[in-house]
Amino acid sequence: MKILNKLALMTVLITAFSCANKNKHEDGYTIQVTLSGAPDSTLVTLSNRVNGDEVTVDSTVIINEKATITGKLEGLPNGYRIKIADSPRTITLFLENAPISITGHIDSLSQVKVSGSLLNDRYAEFVEAQTAIRKEMKPLYPAYQEAQENGDTLKMAEIDSIYDVLDKEANSLERDFITHNMDNILGPYQAARIYYSDASLAELDSLVNLFDPAIAESNYVLQLKSRLDKWNKLKVGMVAPVFTQSDTSGNTVSLSDFRGNYLLIDFWASWCGPCRRENPNIVAAYNKYHDKGFDILGVSLDTKKAKWIEAIKKDKLTWHHVSDLNGWQNAVSQSYGIQAIPYSLLLDPDGKIIGKNLRGEILQTTLAGALTVE
Repeated sequence: MKILNKLALMTVLITAFSCANKNKHEDGYTIQVTLSGAPDSTLVTLSNRVNGDEVTVDSTVIINEKATITGKLEGLPNGYRIKIADSPRTITLFLENAPISITGHIDSLSQVKVSGSLLNDRYAEFVEAQTAIRKEMKPLYPAYQEAQENGDTLKMAEIDSIYDVLDKEANSLERDFITHNMDNILGPYQAARIYYSDASLAELDSLVNLFDPAIAESNYVLQLKSRLDKWNKLKVGMVAPVFTQSDTSGNTVSLSDFRGNYLLIDFWASWCGPCRRENPNIVAAYNKYHDKGFDILGVSLDTKKAKWIEAIKKDKLTWHHVSDLNGWQNAVSQSYGIQAIPYSLLLDPDGKIIGKNLRGEILQTTLAGALTVE
């Protein structure tokens, strides 16, 4: 709850940004990387994502723990990434024509500081405020588990109450940050991070046209509008868009093949922990209702066929499965605007959507109501 000072500091940055981007350089950007402990010749790469692919913009090497990348950005500022050697962790920065500083230690890339331009300074303050809330939340998890093991329901309720307050504070912080950044890319950037499910369709729909016209063509605003277009085709009562994809044997399977049955389209992957934990519930539903007109079509976001087939066998998923093995770029998940899994749609025999993300007991009771149970 000790967050008011962070919000006040963000307000100062917001005011400064609204007045003028005073440190903006017309002649381009300079990214100064300073990493303690970094060996000479460590590779530093600047990249951004284009149509789902990571594209290298520039690269250099570290000498005496320092590296510099310069250039000129044409068009709007955008989110880019710095990669250090072969580390799986990347450093996010907002590239604009201004001096940008990245400082830290080679062994602690998650804790590096990005500063020097107003976009990066403002986002750093927001992340610091977020981190402060998470720090207060962290001890709540083991405390709740301990209370649960001891059967201390009063303590559990107390912890739940504290968590709810912090969770609301975190949500308010995020939405306030977006509201105060409607005229620059930080607003749509953060919106793209939190509005990842069609459950937030109405909230996003009311927001997306409020961004300043100056950033209407930015990648993030266009991304949000694309999500809305896809989600608007997946409303309850609408016929789910038809797709075709190959099964584990390479045979083509179409969504239209399942007309006449209730169908669960289950988006999952072998590497998705929550998906695998939900699978026993889906297996139970299939075994109970399959003979009564219920079927399942699994759409996998896997990239490795062997892992995909292994998970199908291990979890006893005896229904139809398809994938193009393109991971998050799976053509079906892309066309449906899916940003997180597990995700599912329940269709009636005419292919109309009658439920979304039905998990656990809710899936069982929904099927019991839709199908005649003897």
